Amino acid sequence: MLSKEDAPGCGTNSSRFGCWTCTVIKKDKSLQGFVDSGKLQYGTLIAFRDWLKSIRNDPAMRQIARRNGQVTFNIEKGKHVPGPFTIKAREVINHK
Repeated sequence: MLSKEDAPGCGTNSSRFGCWTCTVIKKDKSLQGFVDSGKLQYGTLIAFRDWLKSIRNDPAMRQIARRNGQVTFNIEKGKHVPGPFTIKAREVINHK
């Protein structure tokens, strides 16, 4: 089993390759590295990920409640923490 030091989690400064659809990071350097090395077909994945990032904070695309049914607020930032994508948003994503 790996420790947290061996395999840091998502959102860290680790160079560990994570989910290619992750919108927590600003830029997927690993995936961009594939494109830079000539694997241009991965550019489509980067464009899709960037599009996901552009819609992730749209309140119309997100459910109010989290998956556990709770409505959550970040007190420090004074913001509502949205739930998962709505069914309609998932349909849009599926047809993108």
